[in-house]
Amino acid sequence: MMELWFNSTYLWAFLIVFLVAVYGRRFTRKANLPSRLGDSIVITGGNGVLGRSLVSQAINYGLKVISLDVEYSPNFFHDVPDVIPIICDITDEESVNICLKHMKNIHAKPFALINAGAVAPKNRLLDMSSKQLARCIHVNTIGQTNVTKSFYSSLLKSVDPHIINITSALAYFSASGVAAYSCSKAALLSIHEALEVELKQIHSPVKLSLYSLGQFKSKLFEKDTPNKFLAPLLNSNDIAKIIVRNLINNHSGRFYYPLYVRFMPLLRFMPLEIQRLARWFSGMDEIYS
Repeated sequence: MMELWFNSTYLWAFLIVFLVAVYGRRFTRKANLPSRLGDSIVITGGNGVLGRSLVSQAINYGLKVISLDVEYSPNFFHDVPDVIPIICDITDEESVNICLKHMKNIHAKPFALINAGAVAPKNRLLDMSSKQLARCIHVNTIGQTNVTKSFYSSLLKSVDPHIINITSALAYFSASGVAAYSCSKAALLSIHEALEVELKQIHSPVKLSLYSLGQFKSKLFEKDTPNKFLAPLLNSNDIAKIIVRNLINNHSGRFYYPLYVRFMPLLRFMPLEIQRLARWFSGMDEIYS
């Protein structure tokens, strides 16, 4: 009995020392984080609802922002010195290369890339034109990959480089009327997973983060979710603040907002009857069908 107590005491002592060491290391790493004041980041889709919020939050944290989008509204951050809006079609490699040359000319050296650009055509899959489908996949998937590949070398020159991809709850569980958006975001999810493995294989210092998000009130999705208790609408400023704060603190990983998105992948493994019940209860197939 005495021997058991003795061994248990040592075990508890070891666990306590281990936990103190782990948390102490975490706090030490935070204390040694480089100052990001004045550093620059690149945001695709900067003129969108989430993009604008990301730009605004980045400015609040003292970052300089290079915003890429195909067009800008008159009230974009034109008079803000810390924002550089560049017209860029991310689906066109030549347009991305011109953007890179422009950044070199102004000596911009970003340490992070946030892929926030997206389009979401509303149409049934059988009624959708091949042009609509291709445009959606090009912007949401191929375009993001173009930018990631093009900016990767530039990011390597900075301290704690970071790439952030933004996918959707619909990447895990598609809905009627938004098939193109769903499949493009599912493809982006797969690309992100492959990139995680490939960067690990080559021991790349670039960190990766994936944010899987529910619906915002925006031009992408004009209609509200039918069940706001199960699927509350997100506030773009709140999400942007979380993303930028994690970026500043060098936190990476996979993040899900709101809570229900975390459980969306599980629905794919459920029996079809349960999936149909979830669809009926949420009303997700009635919004754009």
